[in-house]
Amino acid sequence: MKRLRYRRFALWALLILLAAWLLPSLLSAERFRRRVEARLEQALGRSVHLGSISPKLLPRPGFSIDNATIHEDPAFGSEPFARVDHIDCDLALLSLLRGRIDLAGLRLEGATINIVRSSPGHWNVERVVPAAGPAPGSRKLPAISIEVQDARLNFKEGSTKKPFTITGLDGRVTIDRAAGVVSFDVSGTPVRTDLGLPSPGRLALAGSWRPVAGGGLDATLRARGALLYDWIPLATGRNPGIYGVFDADAHLTGSLGRPAADAQVRLTQVRRWESLPPTGELPVNISVKASLDRSAARLRFDDTIADIGNSRVKLSGTVSQTGSEAMLDLNASAESAHIEDVGALLARLVSRPNSWAALGTTGVAGLADAQIAIQGPWSNLAYSGLITTHSARLIVRGDNLPIADTVIRAQGRRFDLAATRISARPDLVVTAEGTLLLAEPEARAEPEARAEPEARGEPEARVSESGIRNPEFGPALASHTGGHAGLNADSGVHAGLKSGSTRSRSQAREPSLSPGYQVTLAVRDATGQSMVEFARNLGIAAARDLDARGQVAATLEIAGRGWPPAPPVLSGTADVRAAEIGLPGLSRPLEIRQARVQLEGDQVSISPATFAIGSSLFAGRIEHVGARSHPWTFNLRSDSLDLAQAASWFEALGHRPPFEWLARIPGLGTLAARRAAGTTLFNRLNARGEFTAPLVTYRGVSFRGFHARVEVGQRVVRINSAAFRLSSGQGQADLTADLTGSLPTLSADFSIAGLRVENWASHLPPQLAEVRGSARLEGRLSAEGTSRAQFQSTLEGRGVLGLGNVDLGRFDPLRDAARAADWGDLAPSRTPLTLRAATLDLEVKNQRLVVKPARFEFAGAAFELSGTCAFDQSAQFESIADLRHVNRRWLGSGDASDAHESSDAEQSRVTRFLLSGPLDALNATREDQASASVPARP
Repeated sequence: MKRLRYRRFALWALLILLAAWLLPSLLSAERFRRRVEARLEQALGRSVHLGSISPKLLPRPGFSIDNATIHEDPAFGSEPFARVDHIDCDLALLSLLRGRIDLAGLRLEGATINIVRSSPGHWNVERVVPAAGPAPGSRKLPAISIEVQDARLNFKEGSTKKPFTITGLDGRVTIDRAAGVVSFDVSGTPVRTDLGLPSPGRLALAGSWRPVAGGGLDATLRARGALLYDWIPLATGRNPGIYGVFDADAHLTGSLGRPAADAQVRLTQVRRWESLPPTGELPVNISVKASLDRSAARLRFDDTIADIGNSRVKLSGTVSQTGSEAMLDLNASAESAHIEDVGALLARLVSRPNSWAALGTTGVAGLADAQIAIQGPWSNLAYSGLITTHSARLIVRGDNLPIADTVIRAQGRRFDLAATRISARPDLVVTAEGTLLLAEPEARAEPEARAEPEARGEPEARVSESGIRNPEFGPALASHTGGHAGLNADSGVHAGLKSGSTRSRSQAREPSLSPGYQVTLAVRDATGQSMVEFARNLGIAAARDLDARGQVAATLEIAGRGWPPAPPVLSGTADVRAAEIGLPGLSRPLEIRQARVQLEGDQVSISPATFAIGSSLFAGRIEHVGARSHPWTFNLRSDSLDLAQAASWFEALGHRPPFEWLARIPGLGTLAARRAAGTTLFNRLNARGEFTAPLVTYRGVSFRGFHARVEVGQRVVRINSAAFRLSSGQGQADLTADLTGSLPTLSADFSIAGLRVENWASHLPPQLAEVRGSARLEGRLSAEGTSRAQFQSTLEGRGVLGLGNVDLGRFDPLRDAARAADWGDLAPSRTPLTLRAATLDLEVKNQRLVVKPARFEFAGAAFELSGTCAFDQSAQFESIADLRHVNRRWLGSGDASDAHESSDAEQSRVTRFLLSGPLDALNATREDQASASVPARP
């Protein structure tokens, strides 16, 4: 029996399903079209046009509609209120039993809905439910539930479509026209179409709305994991590059005309988008209580609080709409806020230049009180009030530097930091002063404009109590994006933004400037030692191996663009006097008599620069422009320079012990460490320029009028086109010192013309004491080593000595050779004995000067000379004298004096001499060689 009942139930179910499947295809829904359209128009308050329509029985009886259009109220434009790809209409079952068609629910797929705000300030959705509800005596309409899937919500201002839209809208909206209530629970993805950015996350909105008169809104807006990086461009149209994640819950009450919000926002992971994720979240909790009066276009903030760590900032006031621009009248305040909390947040939002990485963890700690009024149009906000700090300190690499209580004054478009003393060290006080300048609006003429002092030709400059001149930001800073911007302490003052000046709304406005900031640091009469130790504590590598004594006065300005941030531009001056600076690798300190250092962006110049090392005094200009890889340039002159003494200045050459107080520098406790530091410094040295000295000496040799181009880089020193006077000659040389190997290598190409032989007579044998003539010497030399002994032992080279018109004075080599060979005597020469021209090929090796065989001719006689001369002045030469064709008369008796000599006697007047001994006292010895080779006559 039970089995029979199951079979009957299954049969009826099958029949019902079969009927539900076949019946819609057999029935035509066109006769219901008008009734369905009328019910939709009653439910939505809009005229409706349906595309194709077909009945359905499952899961509930109703109709399926494709391509539906819901028209707009003419007061809000001609574009349809909505277009829907597909609608499933569910009918109320009880209405079917009464012969009516009442809608129980709608499912909208692929809907595009336009939310329009008219010029009077009304929204089209306000007329979905009639303000008065159902008419008296009319039939009560049932509530209708509208389910949306993958809908798109557009927003329009009149006929202008906004770039803001919500896509992927899902949820349910219930319209109870009888009760005048709209309930909703929807979520969607906001998108800005004109930027092409991804969505910042989904928004969920749930609650109810009573559009009837006196009704209200009670809803909750919720966001989870929303991306600040995408929300800011979505709301403002600009992308400042700030990353963060926030959760928000906002309770909305009131009406569409006067909505109020009580919101809680938690912001985490705030940072610049290019930065790595922070180690801590540093949450920012914001509590907002605000209300909007749409009729008056005024937004009021009450008890809006932002908690950043242990600090709290309060905001209150109003924002009203005047014309096309928002007008603000707000007050921001803080009491005993922790500066380090705000600084930690700013550190995440502002990029620091790579050059500041050496400073490590740098920040400011302490307490601050603030009271700032924010007033004016959104495009030209004006600020007024004070920020005071107390118990503050500057934290640099773990060191706490006390900061005196200070005041930051806000006035108009600028914030001024009053002169503040920072105790860097007990004997070093730095005075800081600064300005933050916000952008000025575009220039526009206004009546009764008052001329500023500059316009009247009355320049104004403000000098603070610390003696710091505080310039304003010029156009160079406004256009600065990198490199140096030419800012200095004497730059022009921007009109209308002077300290202490005020500006009314009727006054003339200046042209637009980019936001900028400027901080001036000044040190008066500080000691060089305290400055270096402070820089060393900051972690500045250049100061690690330095030491200094003397007095320093310096001013440094740090200026840059405010937002978006850019690397700062540095400018300033430093005056150094009566100072000594110890550099690693130098055995003697640099004694700075006077130096003025000027910094402008990427340009550093030291002029005038007057300093001494050893007994040499240098003066001139040193400059660097551009990137760090660019070379330094210089133009220096010296009163005199002793090269032998200069070699002793460098510890790496090992000539002299180091300067006594260099041993106290940290990291330079041993000679090896000092030399290593000096080597590192020399490796980084990259410079080129010109050097001039009236006198350069080296072991008794004087070079006068010395001028050369010098290049130093990659441990190679090049002296190019050196010009000098040596004795009476004019010389040129190219010198290269290669220090890349274990021992320095020196090579030189030189040429000296116009030498007077008589100037070197004191180094020659006494017989040549009255010699006169000219000489030219050119060649190439090379050597390696650090000491004189190493240098002499490795010296090698080749050269050519050219002689011209050499007058031998009283020296008669023909008579001396004849007498030494016992050939008799020759008649004295009637004319001065002159060597017209001769060339000596020279070679230097094994600590000797080698003279290659050279030929000389005097009055028909011929001589050939060769030999060596050691560096200790000991010489050994060989000379072949050929007097066979001499054109002077022989004197004396015997065959040697016979005027008609035999051919055998003439043939015998060829002999060889050995000249040995000290160069200034050579001893001549004859060698009789009957078979001696005879120099060929030319």
